[in-house]
Amino acid sequence: MKWRHQTRAWYTSTPYAVAFVIVGEVLVGLLIFHAGVAYGERRVLARMSEDSQHEFGFFSHSYIPSTHGAVGIISSISSPVVVLTMRDGSVRRVTVSSSTMIRGPKGSQPELSVGQSVTALGDPDDVQNNMNARVIQVLSTKK
Repeated sequence: MKWRHQTRAWYTSTPYAVAFVIVGEVLVGLLIFHAGVAYGERRVLARMSEDSQHEFGFFSHSYIPSTHGAVGIISSISSPVVVLTMRDGSVRRVTVSSSTMIRGPKGSQPELSVGQSVTALGDPDDVQNNMNARVIQVLSTKK
C-alpha cells in the first residue's frame, strides 16, 4: 500500500503535472501540424492531377522520351519552325504543322510567341535535334 501512495504523490506533484501538461500540448500541436501537412499535400496532389489530366493525360514531363518531346522556352519562331532553349542550354527545333494541336492553360488556344515556356510532344525528324510536333502545351506566357 505504501508504494501506491508514493506513486500517486509522484505523478500528482506540481513539477510532474506541469511536465505532463507540456508534453501533452506538444503532442497535440504535432498532431495538428501533421494534419495540416497531410491536408496541404492532398490539395497539391489533387490540383496537379487535375491539371495533368487536362494537359497530357497521365504522362508527366519526366516520362517524355528525349527524342519525342521537349520542354523549354521559345527563343525564336521562323514559321514553321519554333526553336526551344532547354534548361541545360541545348536547342531543339520543333516543326509546327496545321495538324499540331496548340493548347494553353485550361484548354485555351494561345498564339505561340518568344519567351513562352512550352512542352512539345511529337515524332523525331531525320535531322538530329529536330522534331515534328503533334501537341504543344503552353505552360506560361512571357514574363
